[in-house]
Amino acid sequence: MKKFDHVAVLLGIGLVLAVLAAVSLVAGGVMKLFGFAYDLVGSLVLYFIFASVLSAAFGQVFSALPKVLYEMGKLNRAEGIILYLVLDTLVTAVGLGVVDRWMPSVAATDKAIVAVSLLFALPGLSDFKKKQ
Repeated sequence: MKKFDHVAVLLGIGLVLAVLAAVSLVAGGVMKLFGFAYDLVGSLVLYFIFASVLSAAFGQVFSALPKVLYEMGKLNRAEGIILYLVLDTLVTAVGLGVVDRWMPSVAATDKAIVAVSLLFALPGLSDFKKKQ
């Protein structure tokens, strides 16, 4: 049986938290352009951690649906992309909105939530490759 390496686990957790902090700072900067406000940087990071956990389960289902329909041939590429963008943006926006209501240390406008939700949806577009 392999010995459990505590140092590797701690380094992994630290790396994940560092990436989340970096994404939070960039997304917070984008949201700030649309009226987002927060008290502390820690509040900003917690905001995005809670929102990502909250919307992760629904996000997986709603993000996969247009991709599966596209692969099955039920949607063409443009329809799949539009459906994916709408569903993923909505699920992420709901997660951000719910966490915004729960955390008094952050204040997000609807414009800021929609803008960053759309920004988070864009990397998933690469899954819609043209069929040969």
